[in-house]
Amino acid sequence: MNRARRPPPINPSTNTNPIQQPPHSSGTPLQGLRTKLDPEQIPSTAIQFAAEEDRWSKESYLTVGNQPVPLSASEYHAIDQGNSTPRFLRPTIYAIPSSSDLQSATHVPLGIHVTPLAQQAPEEAPVPVIDFGEDGPPRCTNSECRSYINPWCTWEGGGLRWICNLCGATNDAPAQYLSSSSTERLELQRGTVDFLVPSAYWALNPPERLIHSFVPVGTEGNAFKHNPPEIKSPNHLGNLVTPRERGTRDPTPMNYVFAFDTSLEAVQGGFLSSACKVLIDLLYGDSQPENQESDGTDQQTAISPYWNPESKLAIITFDRELCFYDFSPGSSQASMMVVSDIDEVFVPMPAISSLFVDPVDGRQLLQQFLVDLPNRYANTVCAQAAMGSSIAASLALLSQTGGKVVIFGTCLPKIGLGMLADRESEKSVYSSENDPTLFQPRENIWKELAEECVDCGVGVSIVLAPSRWSDLGTIGIVPQLTGGDIYFHPKFDPERDYAVLYSQMRRMLDRETGYQATLKLRCTDGLHVKAHYGVCLERSTSEAELGTIDADKSIYISLDYTSALDNLSHLTLDTISSLINQGGSRSPAHSQKLSLSEQKQAFFQTALLYTTTSGERRVRVCNLNLPVVSLAGNVFRYGDYEGVVAAMAKIAMVQMLKRSLREIRESLTAQCAELLLHYRQHCAASSMASQLILPEGFTLLPVYINSILKSRALKGTPVMSDVRNIYRHNISGRSVADLIRGLYPRLYKLHEEPETMGTYIPETGRLEMPTLLRSNYTWMQGHGVYLMDDGDTMFIWMGTDVSEEAWQDLFGVPNAHGLKEIPRRLPDLPNSFSTRVREVIAHLEQQTGIIRRLIIVRQNLDGLEIDFANMLMEDTNNDGMSYLDYLSPIRSIAATRQSQLAVPLLKRYLGDLSLAEAVTP
Repeated sequence: MNRARRPPPINPSTNTNPIQQPPHSSGTPLQGLRTKLDPEQIPSTAIQFAAEEDRWSKESYLTVGNQPVPLSASEYHAIDQGNSTPRFLRPTIYAIPSSSDLQSATHVPLGIHVTPLAQQAPEEAPVPVIDFGEDGPPRCTNSECRSYINPWCTWEGGGLRWICNLCGATNDAPAQYLSSSSTERLELQRGTVDFLVPSAYWALNPPERLIHSFVPVGTEGNAFKHNPPEIKSPNHLGNLVTPRERGTRDPTPMNYVFAFDTSLEAVQGGFLSSACKVLIDLLYGDSQPENQESDGTDQQTAISPYWNPESKLAIITFDRELCFYDFSPGSSQASMMVVSDIDEVFVPMPAISSLFVDPVDGRQLLQQFLVDLPNRYANTVCAQAAMGSSIAASLALLSQTGGKVVIFGTCLPKIGLGMLADRESEKSVYSSENDPTLFQPRENIWKELAEECVDCGVGVSIVLAPSRWSDLGTIGIVPQLTGGDIYFHPKFDPERDYAVLYSQMRRMLDRETGYQATLKLRCTDGLHVKAHYGVCLERSTSEAELGTIDADKSIYISLDYTSALDNLSHLTLDTISSLINQGGSRSPAHSQKLSLSEQKQAFFQTALLYTTTSGERRVRVCNLNLPVVSLAGNVFRYGDYEGVVAAMAKIAMVQMLKRSLREIRESLTAQCAELLLHYRQHCAASSMASQLILPEGFTLLPVYINSILKSRALKGTPVMSDVRNIYRHNISGRSVADLIRGLYPRLYKLHEEPETMGTYIPETGRLEMPTLLRSNYTWMQGHGVYLMDDGDTMFIWMGTDVSEEAWQDLFGVPNAHGLKEIPRRLPDLPNSFSTRVREVIAHLEQQTGIIRRLIIVRQNLDGLEIDFANMLMEDTNNDGMSYLDYLSPIRSIAATRQSQLAVPLLKRYLGDLSLAEAVTP
């Protein structure tokens, strides 16, 4: 079959109908002379992604081999050959520098992005689940290592012993291995596996505390009885006390608590009714599609495929009071129990009681309750809502089992636990040294509440629909530390936002999720974990703790080289005596810890200990084997610019708590220039100082760093702190693919495309996407129709000269002025163009599982065109430079630094201080 050829992209120099950037776009023009660069010759994201799309539609990615690593958002099929796929583990460099000096000389960040529960492509083999019974999975016996058996271990003694690839310790093989070959053991074949684990791995009971965010109650006897912990002595964690014996808790299916804001704003704005309807539709709405004959199943017990049938849920409502609901079997309706004390929260009956309801068995009670709930509060006059107290109440319900909390809120919590007052005007803080105060919790109780949630294995997600400032810098710390999400719907409109809210909640329930989780990275001797960056709690650098973790969450783990001082902590008295007897010389094993120079491979293993939503305790193990290189050129060659960009973005989000935004932006530009400078020094020293040299693996680094500077979290123009905080949270927790998609939205050309656009290609079974363009007005035409997507919001831009046929096909009107009311979704019209465009939109939404907020923009008619313009990352906007202009300061900084670094060399070799100082810039 011969596929239709696409027309070539518009050449800006031959574009007879160019689009001028709107005059109201706020950007920073280049000061001084512009570097002579051809816009057509600078690296293009569109060209690179088109090449990736073509390559991976024809071949599979093998995790062991010489293929280039696919871009994070590519639709590729990966075959696990012992290394975990890039969806699970994505390092910033696919060749580890052999020493700290080499890594510093290249200036490339060293770390790994870990997405342990990442969603795989449908055609990929699922992660195998392996059960070793009560013995548990085989592990290294070295107490300082304790890694899990994996494909990169070696064997000796005819298969009776295995040698740990991380520390070199020798271990006896499990009895099961003696009766089977290695090809039958998936843990010796696959880089990513799940081990079922015995009771020794079960989650510990929450530690006892001097101060709880709620009044602890027993699960038996008097529900109001408060049994304070036996206090011995405070330890180094502050309000934790030394436990008598913590013990473990049995793994159980994950339960949910849904807490609804019933204040005046939530009721009048339609948010309460929409939230209730979403939960009804998620639980029961898809159990019997319309126009489908019944198959005889009792519809009173049918459940949606998005809900785990083994899970239960509880309902809380909150305003000035907390209300719990008892769904006792046999009752005609749920009974309400009111707790007026919102400062010292307690549960009015044992948590194991009928406060939790099975949505299948209790469908009649639960569904009717959710239908009636908005009417119960229709006449409310209460304008306040105690969100902090509702989180504490939800935690009290789940404190003995762990689980998931979903808070539906609308307003600043001015009452109850962690109450907050209105902040004075933010304008005086914008672009000042006081920037960090906008992103730090104003009350420490919110951080303590988050830490207690993590201790109990509880993750908190907040769905926020405010009409005014709600201090996400404070309340956002709870989902930030517990592994939750923040869904932000300012000025909520049920008609506009319901579909998006529904898809967000559906994705939350449908994706793979675990709770009571701990993540640990083990690596080859000579490397160690430096820090964790993401939505997690880091009490020590050795591991990260999470209340919940899901397929959309990724944690960046930065690595560093083990110093001589660090290695002293590993020495025993016998080793020290041995060193003294040897005159201070190091043993070979100790030397190996100090440098990777004598090793050919570096090994990494992440282990996520978690409980599944169905109640199984597992360890998700991911492995990676990377070569060790001693040449700077190989470090740059095997660098992954997407991993580096994501790492720099996540680190910048943490720095927002300590440094001004201006300093962070300057630091990012300096880091980009330093990386290019070091490449010039070590790999292109003969090039002219004025020439811009881009490393092979980092050709697109400048455009993505410029996109970080223009992001709503960091850009220089005034942005509400709530908006900055929601983007800070998203960047911190997202996978590399979602983060890159959000930083540089993709621009598709919908007009003048072949008839195969938006149809499935028989040879590959994939949808043929429209032509991808550079994100710049220069590449657009006035008669064009364009689609822009950043993973959350989608724009369709209609030029002033769009043909009547295109208007009729997409909207059923003759021109822009015939569109009296802007639709929120494309109309379902019976023509080829409309069908194919809707297929493209559905395909993009399917990639992330979230329905986009679709915005139709008519050129020079709609005010939201400025939002579209701000998403064109190669233009001058968002208080930043265009991509082309940004390359000039990058080149200038690199050239200046090169001159500065040349001065010590002149002093060393010429010995003439006056001459050396004369060339100082």
